[in-house]
Amino acid sequence: MKLEVALGIEASFWIRLQANYDRALIEFEEINGITDDEIAITERLQEIIENGCSAGWLTKTDDPISRVLELRRKLGISNLLAIPNLPRRGAFRAQAKEEATDPYVFYAGQAFSEWIGRIGQAEYIPGIENLKDKLPAIKEVMFAEGEK
Repeated sequence: MKLEVALGIEASFWIRLQANYDRALIEFEEINGITDDEIAITERLQEIIENGCSAGWLTKTDDPISRVLELRRKLGISNLLAIPNLPRRGAFRAQAKEEATDPYVFYAGQAFSEWIGRIGQAEYIPGIENLKDKLPAIKEVMFAEGEK
């Protein structure tokens, strides 16, 4: 208000100017806060990234910074390194004790699958044709009587 009175320029101008500065500062910090560890995570997600690009969920880019920023937005997190600490939104598949599920792949794959579910385009699910071929056998097992 003091600037408005002293310079005759509305306070809303100064408020917008400060908001623009704050946003630019946040964007600068976001880009410069990307670590090599976050970039390395994108390598672990390569199959999901490729499928996401072909489906239109992700933008095709070779820039690792852009890739990290887009994955952060698509996954709804501020840092990819936080993924292992997030609560699971679904159950992990059954696995042998010596076989570990990569939490990064699991989380990104689940987000991609949820997106596919929302848009109703199952053809983007890798291996969907193989699954369709096996449906009769799956149904047979589902309705078979178990051992007594």
